Amino acid sequence: MKKISRREFLAASAAVGATGLLAACGGSSSSTAAPASSAAGQAGSKPVKLVYNEVNPGTSLAGQVAHKLAEEAAALSGGTITVEVHDGGSLMGHENDVLEDMTGAAPTIDVTRIAIMSLDNYGVPSTRLTNVPYLFAGRKHYWDFCASDMGQKMLTDPADKGLGIVGKCYFEEGFRHFFFSKEVTKLEDMKGLNIRVSTSSLYTDMVKGLGANPVDIAFGELYTSLGSVCEGAEQPIANYQSNSFYEPAPYMILDGHVMGTGMLIMTEAGWDKLDAEQQEAMAQAFANTEKFNKEKSESAEAESRKICEDAGAVFTPVDDLKPWQDACVKVINDNIKGLEDMYNDILALA
Repeated sequence: MKKISRREFLAASAAVGATGLLAACGGSSSSTAAPASSAAGQAGSKPVKLVYNEVNPGTSLAGQVAHKLAEEAAALSGGTITVEVHDGGSLMGHENDVLEDMTGAAPTIDVTRIAIMSLDNYGVPSTRLTNVPYLFAGRKHYWDFCASDMGQKMLTDPADKGLGIVGKCYFEEGFRHFFFSKEVTKLEDMKGLNIRVSTSSLYTDMVKGLGANPVDIAFGELYTSLGSVCEGAEQPIANYQSNSFYEPAPYMILDGHVMGTGMLIMTEAGWDKLDAEQQEAMAQAFANTEKFNKEKSESAEAESRKICEDAGAVFTPVDDLKPWQDACVKVINDNIKGLEDMYNDILALA
């Protein structure tokens, strides 16, 4: 059967983001199959397996999104597409390793969820704007960006750069906050603490600006490192709960420095495994998964917070964000250089 060309592949990716407006079960792998009768026109398609890596547990929002995609792909392809989900970092536990695999000459992973700004290190500088401190005013602001021309172009930018991957839909897991093994109630309390963040220079510079020391720890090693190698880290509330970080680090300060923005990406090689009908089914599966994430994120966050609070975790609100914002001025200015117009256009969407 005729396959969709690379140009059509990129166009389909943009269409998915526009129609879905999107987004995370531990240390396991699973796949979902559906009867062939559940989708028309798939009888002649050959069975295809796609490997999905997720560093978070399957019970997390990111894990649930991974399994939702597997469910949708199986149903919409009449069972000819199997998305084999490896969650909890059971295949690869570090996002950088996953991206290295997927952008390599012979990728073993077909699909994953990444933090959008991870692509900054792969020659897509516009992606770092999504994690500039205090950019998004709320969830609606973020989703309006995803639906905009800017957001749709960002999905296809990795493929346009020749990385061999393309964004298929967006993801979010709420605002990210700092949490600690010792009580922290104000900005000054962070001075000199070792804080685990991603290896992005934006994140490391932000932590330095806030007076703390950034440390690089693999996500799968973070739980055992809290209180010893580092005093704190930062995650959305949903991930804080699903990874049980509230056990070694029961203090979270609600500064909301960035929205937990993400993107589901797929290799072009993985897409080429599918025939035309399967590609159409997979595109719709991504759109449905994005919608699932968008509808579930806020309620999942509230449920996660209650679980943490019931276990004794303390959430401290930040009544005045100005000192935090002022501490990040240099980081913001450094990271919007050459992208000032786009930055201001995103702000204007609020």
